[in-house]
Amino acid sequence: MHFSKFAVLILFLRCMVCISVTTAQQIQVISDSTYTLTFRPSKNISNKTLLIDTYHKTVFQRPQKDQANEVMLKLARQDGFRIDYINKPHLKENLQSGAILLIEGLPNEQIIVNEHPKAIFQKSPLSDAEVDNITRWIANGGRLFLFLSHYPNGSGGKPLLEALGVRFRDGGASHPNFPGINGDPCAWFTMTLDNGLINNNHPVLSDIKDQELSVKTARFLCATAIFRNPEDVILAFPKGTTHLAPYENERSELRETSDSYAGLLGFVFGKGKVIISSDLGVFRNQKVINGNMVYYNTITDPKADNAKLLVNCLRWLSE
Repeated sequence: MHFSKFAVLILFLRCMVCISVTTAQQIQVISDSTYTLTFRPSKNISNKTLLIDTYHKTVFQRPQKDQANEVMLKLARQDGFRIDYINKPHLKENLQSGAILLIEGLPNEQIIVNEHPKAIFQKSPLSDAEVDNITRWIANGGRLFLFLSHYPNGSGGKPLLEALGVRFRDGGASHPNFPGINGDPCAWFTMTLDNGLINNNHPVLSDIKDQELSVKTARFLCATAIFRNPEDVILAFPKGTTHLAPYENERSELRETSDSYAGLLGFVFGKGKVIISSDLGVFRNQKVINGNMVYYNTITDPKADNAKLLVNCLRWLSE
C-alpha cells in the first residue's frame, strides 16, 4: 500500500466508517468510549477551562458527532476541567484568560484558483490576525494544546507553528522497525523508557506527583514530523525515521530522514505553555479491526499509557 492510499485510510478512520483496502479484506473502525482510568483528581484544577476550537474545520466542529474524543473529554472532566467551545475567530477578545485552547486537526483550505491547468491554493484557515493573537495570548500566559495530522490534515497549522518556532514536515513518518497496519510504511510507533523514545526528563513526566499516572509505554500511529529543541521532546521518533511526503501530483513520495523528529513536544513560550502532537490518534478512543487483528488508536490501548500521558499533559498545561 502506497502512502497516499494509506492517507485516505486514515481520513476514513477519522470519520469512523468501514473501508475496504483490498477486494478481499475489510478494515472496521469503531469507537470505544467505555474505557476508564482510575486516578485521584488533581486538587489544583477545579473548574479550569479546556476551550475547544469549533470555529475552524477541526474534528470538534460538530462535537456531538465526534465519538472518537469521548474518552479524552471524560478524563479531562474527571480531573476537574470544565469543557467549553469557541466558535468565533481566535482574537484577543474571544480567548479566555487561564484557559487551555485545544485545536485538534487543522487541514488547509484547498481553493481552486485555475481549472485548466489546475492550480490549487493551499490556504491556512488561520487568519494572520488569529496567528498574531494566539501567539501573543500564549506569551502573556495562555495555554495551547495543538494536534496536527499527517498529510493532508495538519498543514493548516503551519503559520502558528512557525510563529512558535516549531519546524514541521507535512507527510507521514516511517521506520523499518515500526511497520504500520498491513506492513504499511506509515509507522505504528511504540515508545518506551527502555528504547529511549519517552523523555522522562521532560517536566510533563518528571514532575508527576501521583505515581499511578507514570508513563512507561506510549503508542503513536502514522504521524507527521515536528521538531524544535531537544529538551522540548516528550515523545521522540526513533533515529533514522524517514518522513514520506507526497509530491503535489501524489504519484510518488519525497523521502527525508532525520534523527531529530518528534511526535509530542511541550515547551514554555513567554509566560505561557504549549504542547503539540504530530497526530490526532494519540488520544482518540478507536479500535481498528483488521481480520483477527485489533489495533487501538490509541488512548484505550490496554498495553499503553496514553490515557495517563493525556492527564499529565493537561495538568502541566494548567499549572
